[in-house]
Amino acid sequence: SFSYIISVMNIQTSAQIAVKEAMSLTGCRTQEEIAERIGVSQNAIWKLLNGRSKTTKYKTALAFEKVTNGAVSRFRFLEEQGATNLESPNGTEATSAGSGDTVTPTNN
Repeated sequence: SFSYIISVMNIQTSAQIAVKEAMSLTGCRTQEEIAERIGVSQNAIWKLLNGRSKTTKYKTALAFEKVTNGAVSRFRFLEEQGATNLESPNGTEATSAGSGDTVTPTNN
């Protein structure tokens, strides 16, 4: 039915919600502002906000966590991608994805 299609289209990903929360928490009013704080392009933020990004770099997810003082966890970006082993025993680096690697879904 048409109403079902509309409701499915309005579902936001965890990453979309996380970016919006990060913008609110940091006082960023534009995609450019949050992009500068995170260290990515405005286009990367646009892709996250519009569900066009299928993967998130670990360092980008970690940057969101850092600029929000942990309020927006990196796991909100990485878990929905099916990433596993996201922390090393010391909790600082990913084991399945290095700090600059792109995390891609796994088929377990």
